[in-house]
Amino acid sequence: MNLNKLYFSILFLAFVAIFQPVICVAQSANVKTMESHAKTLFDKREYEQAFDYYMKLKELRPKKNVFKYRAGVCAIYKGDAPLAVALIKSAYDVNPSLVDVNFFLGRAYLLNNSYDEAVEQFNLQMVKETDPTEKLKLKQYLVNCLSAKAISATITNNKVINAGTNLNSAAEEFAPMLYNNDMNIIFTYKGLKSTGGKSYTFGKTDSAGFYHEDIFQSSLEGSKWSLPHGLSTNLNTVDHDAATALSPDSRVLYLYRGGSSDGGDIYWSKRLGKYWTVPDKLKGDINKAGSWEGSVAISKDGHTIYFSSNRMNGFGGKDIYSAELEGDTAFVNVKNLGTNVNTPYDDDAPFLTNNESTLYFSSRGHNSIGGYDVFFSALGSDGVSWELAQNMASPINSTADDIYYQSSKDGYSAVYSSNRAGGNGMMDLYFATPGVPSADLLTIFGKVTLDGKPVGATVTVAYNNKKDIQGDYNASAENGRYTINLPKGEDYKLFYLVNGLDDFSKTYDATQVKTYTTHEINVEFFSDEYKMKHPEKFGKVNVSDSLKIMKEQNATVMIDSIRTVKDLVSNFNFENSTAPVDTGFYVVVGTFKNLDYAKRMEAKVKLKKQYPKVQLVYNNKSGFTHVTVGRLTYMEDAIILTKEARKEYLDSWVQSLR
Repeated sequence: MNLNKLYFSILFLAFVAIFQPVICVAQSANVKTMESHAKTLFDKREYEQAFDYYMKLKELRPKKNVFKYRAGVCAIYKGDAPLAVALIKSAYDVNPSLVDVNFFLGRAYLLNNSYDEAVEQFNLQMVKETDPTEKLKLKQYLVNCLSAKAISATITNNKVINAGTNLNSAAEEFAPMLYNNDMNIIFTYKGLKSTGGKSYTFGKTDSAGFYHEDIFQSSLEGSKWSLPHGLSTNLNTVDHDAATALSPDSRVLYLYRGGSSDGGDIYWSKRLGKYWTVPDKLKGDINKAGSWEGSVAISKDGHTIYFSSNRMNGFGGKDIYSAELEGDTAFVNVKNLGTNVNTPYDDDAPFLTNNESTLYFSSRGHNSIGGYDVFFSALGSDGVSWELAQNMASPINSTADDIYYQSSKDGYSAVYSSNRAGGNGMMDLYFATPGVPSADLLTIFGKVTLDGKPVGATVTVAYNNKKDIQGDYNASAENGRYTINLPKGEDYKLFYLVNGLDDFSKTYDATQVKTYTTHEINVEFFSDEYKMKHPEKFGKVNVSDSLKIMKEQNATVMIDSIRTVKDLVSNFNFENSTAPVDTGFYVVVGTFKNLDYAKRMEAKVKLKKQYPKVQLVYNNKSGFTHVTVGRLTYMEDAIILTKEARKEYLDSWVQSLR
């Protein structure tokens, strides 16, 4: 034998004999530290952070069954259903007496869409459970399983796609909101790029911790979204800053801010040009000491706010409330929306549709199929209460969390957040089309133009074979586009109304429609002035009509971008009266040939109780009925009121009577 080799072999064995105990002690100490950290996080229910620890611990100590079990529990909250089922089932087979094992195995099966197996486990846990609160929770999970079986058999025509890697990342993206004709998006980001960085639980030498939330934005460039970036340094701080809602004119952003000193409150920031102001906390009764206030929805006039809160005396967990604006900045008169919306579980993320007749929100209660589901509630006939919430069904909803649902103004699409399987990170952004419930649905869409340019219009849907009115809808004044979602099986008649012009009607027979269908109807209006300028299209206008058109042109002026039409007071009277109206400046929010249409709009506007005086004024010369919201003595005051009305009624104008 080579003496050198023998020497080094003896030296190596001596080294191992001396230092192996040290290595083992160090490894043992490391495992103990890891186990301590994992248990701390697990006991605090910070399962996502505990996941990596237990995955390492189960490899280092494979005979310790509890590590495998807890790794499986944490996998539920990481959204990895197959892994959760495999680990918990394996641990359960070794020891069926593990604490809450039937509950968590049921959770894993539900997330994995194994509903019958989940029911079996929840029932086993129910037999063991003595805590009334936990029993109530188990009952809801059993409802989730039964709902999931029923809803998964329901076929809807909604399509859901992941928003893609430019918007989504390995981090978390949630609470999205579209604006600027759906060309821009604001959302909340939580990851490496967060301004506040990461808060470490056990110090920077250990990876455990959480990132702070920031508000990000992106723009649609062609068919792709630009790489997101922080919206404003005035909005993003070292604490949690989350976007919750935009005002209809996109000039006010409502956001959630949470720090170590409170449960989290609602703030607002105003856009001045390209810049956002430093946020102010909402005044009044919304933000309550000792409670969490988060998600927000706002009415078009800014006078009613809907928000979620876990304050005392609710129905349980988070509830959705409403409040009214008092003065310029304070919201008061807080009211719980009631049991048609709220449950003993968490109800969150309200969103009010453009016509303010539907409220979307997410709930862990009702007939959720697991986690948060998206629901919708229709405004009651009294204009105040909300009807029983309905589940948006699959594929909008999954057994994971589906939340922060916001439909586009026309209902054609929607954007929301989900941590369902197949995403890029924990929470991803998703797009859905159509953005409304699509079972038994017909979508009619198109564009309305006046003299070749987009124009705002009222679209009234009626029936060919009965007198009822299905509903009133609007074409956007910005781009003339409209989308109407209707039940199939009816013979429809659509009336298109542009202020000051004769209405235009189209029919669509949907009695033979069997599946989800879309139909495009584009409508062109032409003013008398335009017709006079284009005889090649419409023929020559006779002299008398030409003089009449020129006179009407001279009576119309633009004051501070507001259209003002002058006329004689003798040409106007109130409904059911032959006496002329008073002189002054009338702010008009709608003009109709059909008196019934005018009356419906009058009733809707009156319900809001925000204008000086809502009344119908009839032009006995043209045959149009104007819906007016105030008669002012001075033009300056009329202009101010018209600008306020245009926040909701974009085509508002002034009728000057002398």
